[in-house]
Amino acid sequence: MAKKLTACFGLGSDHQSTSPPNQQRQVDFFEEENYELALRRQDEGKEVFSSSFMVFNLFSLSSGYVIVTDLMQQMEDHREMFHMQAKMNTRSANTWKRALDEQSKITSYGTTKNALYRFVESTESAVPVWENASTQVQKVIRECAEKRDKIYQRKKHTHGFEHRETKRIRTLFKNAREPVDNANANLQKLLRQRFDANHTLVDAQQKYDEIKSNCSATELKKQEAKFNLARKQSKINALDEQIKEAEEDLTEAKLRYREEATKIFEECDQLEKERLDLIQQTLLKFLDAIHPSEYFHQLSEISDQVKYDIQTRQNTEKDLQKWQREYVGSRSESV
Repeated sequence: MAKKLTACFGLGSDHQSTSPPNQQRQVDFFEEENYELALRRQDEGKEVFSSSFMVFNLFSLSSGYVIVTDLMQQMEDHREMFHMQAKMNTRSANTWKRALDEQSKITSYGTTKNALYRFVESTESAVPVWENASTQVQKVIRECAEKRDKIYQRKKHTHGFEHRETKRIRTLFKNAREPVDNANANLQKLLRQRFDANHTLVDAQQKYDEIKSNCSATELKKQEAKFNLARKQSKINALDEQIKEAEEDLTEAKLRYREEATKIFEECDQLEKERLDLIQQTLLKFLDAIHPSEYFHQLSEISDQVKYDIQTRQNTEKDLQKWQREYVGSRSESV
């Protein structure tokens, strides 16, 4: 389980942290309210550390919601590139169609001009390919957003988000931790009483020594001082026994809490697994959506078809004859 808790905070991975050493924290998950680490891992987290004995190395806690949203933004960047490519193709095709329309018929004519038109049309033919790529990525983004919004919910009265199970899990941790806090509070109260009782014992001892060394003190005074000293000592002895029992109670409470907290953390792990699986599944679907082989095949078909059309339909000799008929032939007749 210790390995699981270590993995929870990004330890044991091959990736080396770039955080400066003075920004690294070690936290004992089972001390105080450090169970919040597991909750912040699921939510929007911030760096947390305890002044108590520290076990787990913690660099920083990231927002589960934000990480998924960042992934969606990365995919959106790719979708936008596909969309922009489609728009650029359309704009380019329109621009060069107009340019071809405006070219002089003396220099732009026949099957060669048709080949130039065909080439421009091929740019436009690729538009559906890029639009389809954009659409496929959009589907992946939409599906990811739907699953993200099922996992996370907006916090009331804030701009942040939290896991749908955060409140319930926090309650489980608090309830499990309560006996430890109560046992610790009782121990601290007894220790304060022991501290105060020790001062009163010292005072009683000094008073007894003064009366004992005073020749004029009556025997009754001496007996009263001795009885008072014994009573203070008896109180300390009783407190020592209570402190011993309180320490045992605290130890037992901590052991019980460790067992309960471990079980609760295992549930946290299952909830976190849901988010990590979502990232993995989304990445795989995204890579399928943008896999180049499909688009290369479609673009290759367009290119091959244009190449075939140019090879079979463009005829230089035919164009030269056409030009001669339309211009040279008419000039000869005029002469």
